[in-house]
Amino acid sequence: MLTCIDISNWQNGLNIPESIDGCIIKATEGLTFVDKYCDGFVTQCRAKGLLWGFYHFMTSADPEKQALFFAENTKGYSGFGIPVLDIESSLISNWGDSAQRFVDKYHAITGVYPVIYASASTLSKFNGYPLVETCGLWIAGYPD
Repeated sequence: MLTCIDISNWQNGLNIPESIDGCIIKATEGLTFVDKYCDGFVTQCRAKGLLWGFYHFMTSADPEKQALFFAENTKGYSGFGIPVLDIESSLISNWGDSAQRFVDKYHAITGVYPVIYASASTLSKFNGYPLVETCGLWIAGYPD
């Protein structure tokens, strides 16, 4: 099992410990937010030889536009880190359709399928969508 942490601008100033295996770092959200600390965290991970990924926090805005925004703002990461779609907003009415539209557009742009991050209680929202066959799944778990 790998020990990885999920970080974003909320952890600004964090010196990523070498005792972990990797980080998943917030890169973008919606259509306007770019996490200004993402590049610094990626640089730390690369320098320490850690595994890393970068994620887009999905909002209720147009999924295809969000996929394009994510791809445009993470071009330098493509082929090095793992792209992740974080979908957890209660404002998204149809998670399966929205996630599939994002995945299809992101794959069309980059040739890569992102990992999907969601909680175990929401997995049924993706039933019947092709993304369950093409995307990795990161299930949120809060054991404590």
